[in-house]
Amino acid sequence: MNAGPEDVFSAQAETWWDPDGPLHTLHALQALRATYLRTAEPDVAGRAVLDVGCGGGLMTEEWARRGARTTGLDRSPALLDAARRHAAAGGLAIRYLGDDARALAEREAGTYEIVTAFEVVEHVADAEGFVRALGRLLAPGGRLYLSTINRTRRAWLLAIVAAEHLLGIVPRGTHRHADFRRPSEIASWGRAEGLVVDAVRGVRYDPLGRRASFTRDVSVNYLVRLHRGVDRSS
Repeated sequence: MNAGPEDVFSAQAETWWDPDGPLHTLHALQALRATYLRTAEPDVAGRAVLDVGCGGGLMTEEWARRGARTTGLDRSPALLDAARRHAAAGGLAIRYLGDDARALAEREAGTYEIVTAFEVVEHVADAEGFVRALGRLLAPGGRLYLSTINRTRRAWLLAIVAAEHLLGIVPRGTHRHADFRRPSEIASWGRAEGLVVDAVRGVRYDPLGRRASFTRDVSVNYLVRLHRGVDRSS
């Protein structure tokens, strides 16, 4: 029996920051996202930023190094321990919380100017509730950046059959096709919380070159940006 996704990720806590280790694919995706966000969000110094499903802290530390007031959220104690140790070694002040996005939204609704949630929504039991909680956490005018995998046959072939079973670039048991989410679903759940989609970009990973790049094709991996209007009633 395969371990669940949370067990799979927690087992990688000690190698999370090794760019040549088991999570080298994650490092390639992180490099692409960090470059994109430096352009999309050029001035983050002093701004409140939340990284949901932060794992060992790759994106969280990127925000902190750029001067944001950064919070990282994850359910895995092992990953949070790795994240805290790595941040401390680098002299970074990051608030890490072992909590649930919905619980945090009850306490800190409207707090964050930027929320990121990369490769998380396909691993939560209530995807709609999760996306709506992310929306509640955003301040007026805030933006949510979310990446996930589309629920298509091509995604099943590439993200599960090829990546997990044939190439072994992702641990087996990481994904279930039924848990993949279509862009239309993300958009619908966001609208329920006053969010509007303003960008969708496909993401492609080259296993030979170990590089990630953007593409117009959203049939497998994709990144979506949503924003909250200043006036939710408008």
